[in-house]
Amino acid sequence: MSTCPDIHLSINMSLDGIGKKHDKIRGLEGSFDRLIETYKLVQNLKKKYSGLHSATASVLTVSNQDDILELLDFIDQHMDITTHGLMLARGDIPTEEGSGATDERFIKVLRRHREMARRKGGMLNNAIADTYTQARIDTLTTKRMKDPCLAGKKLIIIDERANVHPCEILQVLAEEGKTDAPELDNFSFGNLKEVDYDLKQLLSSPRGKAIQKFIKDERCWCTFECAQINNFVLNPEAYMRTIRTLVSAPQ
Repeated sequence: MSTCPDIHLSINMSLDGIGKKHDKIRGLEGSFDRLIETYKLVQNLKKKYSGLHSATASVLTVSNQDDILELLDFIDQHMDITTHGLMLARGDIPTEEGSGATDERFIKVLRRHREMARRKGGMLNNAIADTYTQARIDTLTTKRMKDPCLAGKKLIIIDERANVHPCEILQVLAEEGKTDAPELDNFSFGNLKEVDYDLKQLLSSPRGKAIQKFIKDERCWCTFECAQINNFVLNPEAYMRTIRTLVSAPQ
């Protein structure tokens, strides 16, 4: 950060339980203690670098759904972080214990999570967060993206082999036979190595445009948080919803 003094960098630490519970979920003995050690190191670095931020994220699964409120309290009372993200397990999960909690359970915990965060936010920040949280709930209950999805246009995923995907979800859905576009196979735009790392060439190709049209036509939906926040921020209508939330908030 000394060579990029204006950069803002967030260190996001995954935390799915307290103590041995986290170790068991992660399948690594001592991982909770190492996470706390990492947290303390980051907190010390924050004293030196004003652009450094610390955050945590938890995935709600069958394994931790009964302890998640205790975990939220632990983070609230013992960790000085910028944000804490709450996510629902999804995708190709090999065990029942790692699968996501029910939609109803996730929504209940998400609302509790938002109530805890609201105490530390100002009116505008709370209005934004409240509106975004409701968008996540609406997406889950209607099985339709609340804000038009811009994955494949304003958000892309590049994997470790330089394959480009619109998101983390469509490939899994295609492999499970849960999409209605077999001609798009695994929904990969292609490989950057094959086009001399020209990303625009992949996105503007006939295949790229077909994938983007599939998403635009709302032939899929998901709870992928990176896509949801991207869609929310880049949707002007979401700003109007935020204003209505702000105006109607108790004074």
